Amino acid sequence: MDEIASTSTSKRIRTANYSLEEKNVLLQLVQKYKIIIENKKTDASSNAEKESIWRKIYAEFNSVAPNNIERDVTSLKKAYLNMKKTVRKEIAEERLSILKTGGGPPELKKKHPKLVEVFFSTNSTYKLCIYSNLSSICSSRSKTVSFL
Repeated sequence: MDEIASTSTSKRIRTANYSLEEKNVLLQLVQKYKIIIENKKTDASSNAEKESIWRKIYAEFNSVAPNNIERDVTSLKKAYLNMKKTVRKEIAEERLSILKTGGGPPELKKKHPKLVEVFFSTNSTYKLCIYSNLSSICSSRSKTVSFL
């Protein structure tokens, strides 16, 4: 009985953080299969197709991994979702900073332009405002940009 309890409470082994090179490789692979991965359908055939694509990404990633650290499928998915979440959060913060009051131009941070390119395609409902350094009003000097 102790054996069953000990196996269910075992901790996962911690791996090294993803390097910038690994993140770039993962983004390139995800971009190649983005249409399938980001498909909103959740039926059995779509889910099976997504799983097979993630296994392909796993194989390709580990064959060209810059640091020779093997990553499993769940780790790759989690890393991708975390990067996606970070970009969405930064865009939301930027949107909030545009609407702030208190004088002066809003703070704009462009930390991850490559991530924004990958996550938001031309069909996306997200539109970003590009500002010049002197402009503080979105409607007066903004350009609507579609990525990819």
